[in-house]
Amino acid sequence: MKRNSTFSLLFIFVIFLFIIVGCNSHSQRSEKDSDSVSTKNDSSEAIYSDEPPKISFIENEHDFGEIAEGEMITHVFKFSNSGGSDLLISDVKTSCGCTVGDFPREHIKPGGTGLIKLTFDSRGQMGYQNKTATIETNTSPNMVFLRIKATVKK
Repeated sequence: MKRNSTFSLLFIFVIFLFIIVGCNSHSQRSEKDSDSVSTKNDSSEAIYSDEPPKISFIENEHDFGEIAEGEMITHVFKFSNSGGSDLLISDVKTSCGCTVGDFPREHIKPGGTGLIKLTFDSRGQMGYQNKTATIETNTSPNMVFLRIKATVKK
């Protein structure tokens, strides 16, 4: 009988040790996992954070100077997403039918760049021309304005 109680006591002690060692091991693993997750979150926050997108242009205006009536001229405006989340351009609205805008339809990742092309058709236009394009985005404020200018001569 004494042997059974000693064996039972030893068995309970061994189980207790497994539980303690197992919990301690799990705790250390959880700390390592949370450290690596924290590191991953820190690096991903630099790329993808709760910071909103921000559209930044090298220039917002371009002057073509003098052009001949009937010429079609295009200027490309380069921009970047200097914010912390994806930038989406939803539309480019021009001030008249003589100007057409072309823009990227895909999302621009933080740090990414893109191009907006504005093409002006000077047929039937004379004198000083000042055309604007309203860029609608998911930024705040959600509109940015670009301008092209030209003096159309015969």
